[in-house]
Amino acid sequence: MTMENSWEGVIPPVPTAIDATGQFVPKDMAILIDHIVESEVNGMLFLGTIGEFSAMPKEQRKQIAEFCIQHTNKRKPVMIGVAAHSIAETIELAQHAEEAGADAVIVVNPSYVKYSDEGLYLYYRSVAESIHAPVFLYNFPKLTSQFLSVELVERLANDVENIIGIKDTVDEIVSTRNYVMKVKAKHPNFRILSGFDEHLANNLLIGGDGAIPSSSNFAPSLTCGVYQAFQKGDWDTFMNQHRRVSELSEMYQIQAPFFPVVKAAINLVGVEFSQGTMAPCDSISDSAAVRIRELLQTTNIIKG
Repeated sequence: MTMENSWEGVIPPVPTAIDATGQFVPKDMAILIDHIVESEVNGMLFLGTIGEFSAMPKEQRKQIAEFCIQHTNKRKPVMIGVAAHSIAETIELAQHAEEAGADAVIVVNPSYVKYSDEGLYLYYRSVAESIHAPVFLYNFPKLTSQFLSVELVERLANDVENIIGIKDTVDEIVSTRNYVMKVKAKHPNFRILSGFDEHLANNLLIGGDGAIPSSSNFAPSLTCGVYQAFQKGDWDTFMNQHRRVSELSEMYQIQAPFFPVVKAAINLVGVEFSQGTMAPCDSISDSAAVRIRELLQTTNIIKG
């Protein structure tokens, strides 16, 4: 597969290495990138939700995007989150990501204000037509308070050639199913990826393309195991790995936001990684750290 059409399988949304003052830590970022590249994941997403883009100034986002693209060095396809509240800034970040060498960008719709489908159509179309790189839509209604309707997604897939997929971060799989049945049925190469780890199995079974699961940063063999077992038709392994993924997904309820939870888990599996987060996100609590270790032990990610 070429970089342009390889967006399927397991694509970790990589957290950003940040110190206690909110500054980027390239050394730790490089360590994590190398760790993930050595696994069997199918790509990497930087500056997504867990990448804490929403708390960063524009120039810091550009610095991080450049570093991650350069350090990955085409060893895996790289997707960069470029969303902003204004069309102009989103376009600026998208063009920067393309110039820096990103293989795709992903755009979540603006939050705070609810827009009509026509307004969202113009937003996404304007961004996509400003670059040549593939563009993913990002449906995350829990944070944006606005759902990307099937009709809107289908219209964008019909009209804009480089809008090639969607990340669907929803609690109920019916959303993903509707995208599969009504958009992918018409556009077979349109990639539909689930945002929640435990929906990876459901996504594949209903005809989707995979997931962007945070646990693949520290337990890539688990989520990759689900995907690979599905590809092989090894249903016993598929179900066993899926149950472990589902049990591990409790981690997202331990502390909100869950950014420090994932960073703590990365360290617990032996990868040295900065524990800082962008303010106003608080640091990991002692009780949360204990529960994370317990979950990693009960799912056999680390030994007790």
